[in-house]
Amino acid sequence: MNLTPNQIWRAALNSLRLEMNHSTFDASRLLDTWIAHIEGEAYHIAVANQYARDWLDNRLNATVTRVLTNIVGHDVTVRFVAPDDPPAHS
Repeated sequence: MNLTPNQIWRAALNSLRLEMNHSTFDASRLLDTWIAHIEGEAYHIAVANQYARDWLDNRLNATVTRVLTNIVGHDVTVRFVAPDDPPAHS
């Protein structure tokens, strides 16, 4: 079954909501995020600002990576990106 990026991210958010406590999930600002770009196994997750990017990268990158890997069925990497980050180059 092929899922769209939006469907993948909704499934990931639902899984994360179930496994995290309510206050951590709310503090994470995950509901303000979306998959901006998928390049191979790299999932670029758009966030509101650099603070959110750093917070998510430092605290939840491994968890989000694990959840996305389980949903899509293969290893992925996650990169949180803020609007003013320079573009990623392969």
